[in-house]
Amino acid sequence: KNIALAGPVRAALWLGPPMAFWVRLTRPILVVTNGLANLLLRLVGVQVKDEIGGAYTADELSDLFSESAAEGLLDREEQSRLQAALQVEQTTAADLMIAMAELVTATERTTVREFEALVASSGFSRFPILKDNRLVGYVHAKDILEIDATDETRADLEQPIPASWYRAMVAVAPTDTVVEVVGALQGTRTHLCQVLDGDRTVGVIALDDVLRSVVGGTGRH
Repeated sequence: KNIALAGPVRAALWLGPPMAFWVRLTRPILVVTNGLANLLLRLVGVQVKDEIGGAYTADELSDLFSESAAEGLLDREEQSRLQAALQVEQTTAADLMIAMAELVTATERTTVREFEALVASSGFSRFPILKDNRLVGYVHAKDILEIDATDETRADLEQPIPASWYRAMVAVAPTDTVVEVVGALQGTRTHLCQVLDGDRTVGVIALDDVLRSVVGGTGRH
């Protein structure tokens, strides 16, 4: 808990995929163990009760959250986060992505000074680089804004952003789940990935959007 509070983004990147892997790995063991336990109960004449039957469905929980909010037991922000959590398992990369038509990008010809203006006008901090209708990476604003405007570097501000400054963008499929998207981002230690439908890039996902799908919030970075 303390680790997650101190660094929620890093905790999500590191702990999410291992936890999901462990659940999938141990599921067969749990199924076999539960089956043997049920068999023993039947042998001694005990009727097996289905625990799932007494649980709430996702729709029932959604209605419960809405009623609780209407009665003042939950505030709207808490309700929004709980409702979002119910949808995580059904959420895919296609649901989270920013479509290419809505994406703010730079190109391989964008100069450092133009990039600074782009950051100031859009308020975003990460920009995919578009080259020949393909995304070849992204640039983070802090890499650009850390440049000192000295006489030695002033001329460089009018030059295109060096390709060596591009950060890698891992690719995911539109049908990949939230867990798979987080795993892909964690594996490359990046905060931005592109969504590929075959050979065609159809959108981009930021880690912020993945976390927002779970805990709620507004604004993009």
